[in-house]
Amino acid sequence: MTLGLLAVILLIIATMAFTGRGQVPWSQEMERLHAGSRERASWMAPEAVVQRVQQHYLETMRWLPESISHSWSQQWQSASHYLSGSYLQRHQEILKLYRTGKPPRYSGILRCTHHIEVCEFSDDGERCLVIDRRSSCRMATYDYWTQDRVSTQDMGDSVLVYAMVYDRNAERWKLDQFIQELPSGWRVGKQSRHLRLLKAMPPSIGRDN
Repeated sequence: MTLGLLAVILLIIATMAFTGRGQVPWSQEMERLHAGSRERASWMAPEAVVQRVQQHYLETMRWLPESISHSWSQQWQSASHYLSGSYLQRHQEILKLYRTGKPPRYSGILRCTHHIEVCEFSDDGERCLVIDRRSSCRMATYDYWTQDRVSTQDMGDSVLVYAMVYDRNAERWKLDQFIQELPSGWRVGKQSRHLRLLKAMPPSIGRDN
C-alpha cells in the first residue's frame, strides 16, 4: 500500500515537472483580453513582466548608439546580449562588412524620447510587441574617424513597432525584429486602437498589381 502511494506521488511529481518544463514563470498568469472579439482578442502578461520588457527595450535603445564608439570586438560580443533573431543577424552582417570592408565616412546617431507601449504577447508569454512613440527625434552625424559632429537634423516624431523575445538562458528580453512604422494618427478613431500582427501579407491590390 505504501509503495503504491509512493509510486503515485512520484508519478504526479514527474508529470508536473514534464508539463512545466520549458515554460516561463508567468505562463500561467497570462490574461486573455477581449476574448469574445475575433479582431481584438490578445494576450497580456503581468505588469511586472511588462515593466521588464520596457526596461530591457530602453537599455537596448541606449546601447545601440553607444556601441558605435566601442571596438569591433566589443560590439560583436555584446550584440547577442541585447539582440536576437533577424535583428541580431542583420546587426552582425553590418559588423562583418565593417571588419572586412571599408568603414563608412560618416556615422549617424538618432536621439529621441521614447514612449513605450507593450502589447500582443504570445500565448506562451515568450514574445510580444513594443510600440515605440518617438518624439523630439534628432539625427546627429559624426565623422567616423575624428568623431567630430558634422550636422544635426530634426527628424520629427515617429511610431515604430518591434518584436521582443524572451531568452530563458539569459533571463532577458531581446530585440528580435523590426515590424513596421505606423502612421502618426493610427490611434485616432475606434477602428485603429488595436494593432494586429498578420502572419502573412494580404494579397496585392490596386497599384501593387
